Parts: sequence; structure tokens; C-alpha cells
Amino acid sequence: MTSRSERSARGFALLACLFFIALACGVGYELGRIPARTQLGPELARLAVERERLVRELDAVRQQALILERDRTIERETVRVLQSRLEAAQEVRLEQARELSYLKRLVQAGDKGAVRAHDLRLSVQSQPRRYGYDFLLTQLVDGVGQVEGRVVLVIEGVRGDEPVRLRLDELTAEPATIGMDFEHYQHCSGWFMLPEGFAPQLVVIQIEPDGERLAATSASFPWPLELID
Repeated sequence: MTSRSERSARGFALLACLFFIALACGVGYELGRIPARTQLGPELARLAVERERLVRELDAVRQQALILERDRTIERETVRVLQSRLEAAQEVRLEQARELSYLKRLVQAGDKGAVRAHDLRLSVQSQPRRYGYDFLLTQLVDGVGQVEGRVVLVIEGVRGDEPVRLRLDELTAEPATIGMDFEHYQHCSGWFMLPEGFAPQLVVIQIEPDGERLAATSASFPWPLELID
């Protein structure tokens, strides 16, 4: 019969044999993976570089899309502003045509002369809510001679929900009043400051001539007829 020590020795030898077999298999497996890793390394590096390139291209495309969308927004806003200005200019021309027709009828009916205010331009000044202005005064008919009187400039608008009319002499302005003294034409210019909370909508130029030879007239201009930076 086999003794216990012999059985133990055989078991130990069997375990040692199995261990070396497993070790050999493991080493062989790892040795077998080395060529595969060696072959895949360059391909993985190439794919990483390609991925970075695609990410950069995607970012560039996204940036270009944002630029195009911004340009379209600016273009739409520009078209809207130009359309609004065109409509305002057309309305001004119609209003001036109506006023000119009225003045001519007034002159013909009353055998009087009349002064016309036109070409109003507004400009933004350096101080907040300060605006410059200039416009022309001309005689509607020739032969009247020297014209004297006053020009009253009025800014119409709203403060809150209430309509408000502000005369030039009620504002901080230079000059505070506009005198009228010419034979053919007169150029008027100056500046004024609007109060806080006041939203301008219309500029009205009222002509108040001296004597009986000229009829009182007025001209209105939507705000802003022309606002220059």
C-alpha cells in the first residue's frame, strides 16, 4: 500500500506540474499579445490624430454657422431699419407736399407771402439727451422783401402716458429763441437737451412773422427725420 507521505509527494508534484503549465500558458499568451499591440499602435495613433482633426473641423463649422446666423440677424435688422426710414421719409415728403400746397393756396387767396421751414436735420451731441439741429427758412414767393419775426421750435412727445409739448425756450438750449431776419433764405442751427423720461415723436417749426405781409405757417417733422452720429 502507498503510504501517506508518498501520496502527499505525488499531490505536490501534480500541483507543481499544473502550476508550471499555467505559468507557461500565461507567458505564452502575453508573448502572443505583444505583436498585436505592436501592430495596432500606429493605427491607434493615426485614429487619434484623425479624431482631433475632425473635432477641429466641427468646431470651425459651428463657428461659421454662428457667424452666418449673426450676419443674417444684422441683415434683417438693417433691412427693417431702412424700411422704417424709407416709410418715414415718404410720410415726410407727403406731409411737406400737403403743407406746401396749403401755403400756396394761402398765399394766393390772401395775397400774402409765406416762409417755409424745411431740410431739418438732427444730430447726436456728446452729452446724453443733447441734440443739435439745423434747418432752412426760405420765402415761398419772391418779391416780398425783408422778412422779420420769430421761429418757435416745439418738440412733441410723451412722458409716461401723457402727451407733452416742449418749446425751445422751455429747454436747456442754445439759442433759447430763434429770430427771423432775411430776404432770401436763413440757416438756423443750435442745440437743445431733452429731459429724462421724455420720448420725442415730432418736431414742429412754427413761423411767426411780423407785420401783415406774411402769413403764419408751420412745418412738422417726425422724430427723428435724420439723426446723425
